[in-house]
Amino acid sequence: MLNMSQVESIKEQWSNGKSVSEIARSVSVDRNTVYKYKEMDNFNQDIATYSGKGRILDKYKDEVIAMLREDRKWFHKQRHTAKKIFEILKERHPEFDCSYCTVARLVAELRRMLRRDEANGPGTLRLVWKPGVAQADFGEADFLIDEKLERHKYLNLAFPNSNKLFAVLADGEACECVCFCLFQIFRLIGYVPSRIVFDNATGIGRRVFNVMNESELFTRFRLHYGFRSTFTNPRAGYEKGCVENSIGTVRRNMFVPPMAAYRPFSLFNERVLLPESSSLNGKENHYSKGIPIDDLFAQDIGAMEPVNPNDFRIEKMDIIHLSGTGTAKLESKHEYVLGPGLASAKVIVGRGSETVSFYSLDGKLIKSFDRAYSDKPTVNYDLESMLRGLKRKPNSWPNSPVRDAIEDNVFRRYMDDADGKERHRMLYMLSSNAEEFGFGISCVAMGDLFDSGRIPSKDDLASLSRRMQSFPCANSVNPTGVDLKIFDILMGKEA
Repeated sequence: MLNMSQVESIKEQWSNGKSVSEIARSVSVDRNTVYKYKEMDNFNQDIATYSGKGRILDKYKDEVIAMLREDRKWFHKQRHTAKKIFEILKERHPEFDCSYCTVARLVAELRRMLRRDEANGPGTLRLVWKPGVAQADFGEADFLIDEKLERHKYLNLAFPNSNKLFAVLADGEACECVCFCLFQIFRLIGYVPSRIVFDNATGIGRRVFNVMNESELFTRFRLHYGFRSTFTNPRAGYEKGCVENSIGTVRRNMFVPPMAAYRPFSLFNERVLLPESSSLNGKENHYSKGIPIDDLFAQDIGAMEPVNPNDFRIEKMDIIHLSGTGTAKLESKHEYVLGPGLASAKVIVGRGSETVSFYSLDGKLIKSFDRAYSDKPTVNYDLESMLRGLKRKPNSWPNSPVRDAIEDNVFRRYMDDADGKERHRMLYMLSSNAEEFGFGISCVAMGDLFDSGRIPSKDDLASLSRRMQSFPCANSVNPTGVDLKIFDILMGKEA
């Protein structure tokens, strides 16, 4: 079939009096083609021309469909390719004379048809989202934390009516993390969505057949802030396409190259990630409505309720028994050692998004730890408690977690060489001081005093610890960053 420019050339040359042979040579077609087009006066497109495409393979279509359906049983790397199907058809049918390209087009079309059938429909419906409704899901990216690359989750909350998005960094997908991430977003906006659509795989519930059972903590959180929740079907990301797209938008525009972050994540979210993500696309026009996203988000705000001024306590509470060493094992791999003073005790544990807290049965706080999310087993110690136990058993010093927690300095080497009586005296002093000023300050103060060349007294240790507590930068060489060389010259320390 000739294109329209060739047909136009034939007709124009014929009207200018050129012969059929001259036209044929000029357009590079045979004479019969020139005869066909020179008098043509009907240029309507024929639907049959298009509907008949591929009809030559109709009699082989069922055979190809059978091969493609059989493929579903096998490993995806061992399924029939279009080339293999082409070769099979040539082998089975001697009269087969179609090209490979024709077969490849048919195979591609049939594969699309089978995928549509498996999805129980011809495609996806375009949905209309009301103002005030949000979608939530987790993404994953690398972040620079203490100059090391770490992979972490980030929760995106997107509003499909406006395409406004918010992102917060999280340690994991546990229910406590989901609740705290949403809480931070609610607090920034000042309002709560009327409904939030979640992926069925998040930690806020468990799907049993077709029923989604929410966790008690999430239900309490949802009722406290007054929003409804719905859940998508498994493997149905298109049901919440807005947040799926926003995850990629945030990753491409904010996390390339990896963003520098710091702990606690709650502070990083509040100071950096939430403000930057909320302003990421606000000035752009909506892809289909042609209105700035921030203007559309005002409609979302108008359909939402103000956030509850009473903060929700995001802790999952349980009563557990500690082991004979005063240890709690959570998530089957993370150990929290409260010390022998609580051996075999029954305690209340509160799992938060960033901390794990232990309480006595009368509600008094015993100890809070940073919550561990590592895939590898971890051990976390209440060092003040371990120190109290160690002062009663000073000979355990060489194998104690307390020794490992103290940096290698003059004090630790002194303790390694000391006899049992001296160890008991020093541990008793350190423990008493730690009760008032904390383990960290006490150890640093003890190390500084030993570095000065003397064995400290109880009063020496308390005095230095008090100074460090009131002025935390005291152990910094120059906390102000001011050039002090002029004072060194005046004091004769520098020529």
